[in-house]
Amino acid sequence: MLVTEEDAVMKRWCPMVRLRLDPKQFAFNRVNAGPRARIRNMLYRMFFPRLHHEMRGHFYRCQGAGCMMWRWEANAPRAPELRKGYCGLAGTPLTLG
Repeated sequence: MLVTEEDAVMKRWCPMVRLRLDPKQFAFNRVNAGPRARIRNMLYRMFFPRLHHEMRGHFYRCQGAGCMMWRWEANAPRAPELRKGYCGLAGTPLTLG
């Protein structure tokens, strides 16, 4: 799917994200902190969405052009707000569909 970089960074999740908690010896793709922490996070996300993105949400988000798998559209326009790209992890969008 071709998306603008801004849309990818704000709305798309990265499948390559790995988080490591200090007491654990392995990395998680998502942290299951239990029902109480999930409810607290849900309320945090509802009432303070921008703060949630800055403090927590950006760890799981697509990094756009900052990621080595990000690829730009072949015939992309010069204007940065009109350029679209995709995650190269799954191949080009043209071969998928």
